[in-house]
Amino acid sequence: NFKYHRLKRLWWDFYPELQNFSAIRPLGYVHPALIVRHFQAAISGHNVAARDVLERFFRAPADTMSDEALVDATLRALARADHFGSDPDIIEKEVLNKLRMTPAEATHELFQSEGLANKIALGATDLQDVDLNALNLRWPLRLLTCLYVAKFVLIVALCLGLGVLAFVVKLSLLPHFMKHSEKVHGQGWLWMLFPIIGFLNQVYGIVNVRHLLINRVQVFAFGGSDAYISTEEHYLLEIYLAILQQKIWSCSSINGFQKLALMVVFDDIDLQELIVEEDPTLKADIVFSVKKHMKDTGLVGNDFVMSLMLGIGGDIKTEKAQQ
Repeated sequence: NFKYHRLKRLWWDFYPELQNFSAIRPLGYVHPALIVRHFQAAISGHNVAARDVLERFFRAPADTMSDEALVDATLRALARADHFGSDPDIIEKEVLNKLRMTPAEATHELFQSEGLANKIALGATDLQDVDLNALNLRWPLRLLTCLYVAKFVLIVALCLGLGVLAFVVKLSLLPHFMKHSEKVHGQGWLWMLFPIIGFLNQVYGIVNVRHLLINRVQVFAFGGSDAYISTEEHYLLEIYLAILQQKIWSCSSINGFQKLALMVVFDDIDLQELIVEEDPTLKADIVFSVKKHMKDTGLVGNDFVMSLMLGIGGDIKTEKAQQ
């Protein structure tokens, strides 16, 4: 039901962004710890174009093969061309070593393959049903990549410029608001704290930590070992979250207010508890065994507070025993 998809976007995409709405939020886009991730997202269209090249090379209808299948087919084709007549185990090993590539990286490998067209023409490989005209798309694909990079650089420059400008303006207006509060409300220092708290709240929200943590759990659960959510994996993620919305809003054991509260406080811990399934009894036994081993080997001890409490408790018991 598309209704629950819209609810998912409202509560878990748009609402977290509105919680810390501020003119200095663009600085979060250029945060040093996040800029690489934003760069990968900004040039994700390069993978879509690379998919088109690979589909054309293998004469495959559009959107009939997954990213993984296209990468696997490309690597096998290159390995068979480089090791024609060799042991199949050698080809399989070379494919497995590079199987975590994205379509863009696989296309780069295809373009960098030396003499692939000549090998196919001379019959030095068993590749036959391929379209060699796809190899002529190297420069258009590079031009597209350059355009994506230029777009990202422009966005970074705008976010940095607007964010710094907004930060300087807000910082310079802060003393004015404090003096205005002092004139209106007298010498009460409490009223002067409100402008400071408001400014700190905006600085605190430059990076949406909640959204970042939820995204990290999503990448861990759906992105796999390559930590990259492909088009198909993103679709599965959207379906999963929409079904979760449907389960929540159709639940009859909680009222409407509780459902709204659940939408507001939903975070990465809730998502991880839903995705990860474990046996509590088995986990408790393992944790207890590990804890006992660590205590027996001296790898862990009581902290200062616990030691102090145990020391006081021991002194009290000693005094009672003496009495």
